Amino acid sequence: QVNNGNRTYQTAAYVLTNDIDCKGVELEVIGNNPDNDKYFSGSFTSDYNPETGENYRYSISNFSINTEGTNYVGLFGAVFADLSIQNSGLFYGITLENYEINASMYTSEAETQTIACGSLVGYGVGTTMYLCGASNGTINISGDSGYFSYAGGLIGYQQGYYFTEYNESAPSEISYAQVDVDINVLSGLVLSAGGISGHLATNYPFGAV
Repeated sequence: QVNNGNRTYQTAAYVLTNDIDCKGVELEVIGNNPDNDKYFSGSFTSDYNPETGENYRYSISNFSINTEGTNYVGLFGAVFADLSIQNSGLFYGITLENYEINASMYTSEAETQTIACGSLVGYGVGTTMYLCGASNGTINISGDSGYFSYAGGLIGYQQGYYFTEYNESAPSEISYAQVDVDINVLSGLVLSAGGISGHLATNYPFGAV
């Protein structure tokens, strides 16, 4: 429903209450076309104990993602925070295990010549990750010689953003992350890559990101 542009699903708060073993299933990128308003602005967190307030950490494991001609690739492709929504863009206590992501981009397959690929999020604006992780994962990126990539263990491209309509900023923050991921750019040009974040940017000159 997120990829169909359904705003109710795009902005919902999702809670993971148990580990999920995908048993080798190929998953579709969630929020795969921001140019057509098909992005995610909700939250995705692990459950917590209401009696003690303790937050749990749950995993999603044994899956693959394979894309051709998609600019933003990860379990969530494009995440845009919305300051009118509580906890928009928040990921808490989510771990990915035993997976492979293959992202390719060739001539005329997409409007822009860039791939942003991460395990959890490909491209995140105002995205916050806390106690998230990735282990035993592999990311493979390939493209023509004129195509560029941002690759990160958790997020490919993260951006803090200042919203003029709210006169308020949405920083992009990652805290207490553990990542053990192999990143392979098989062809094309690498603009930047990192173990946790492939690239960090902001459109405002103040605040911590």
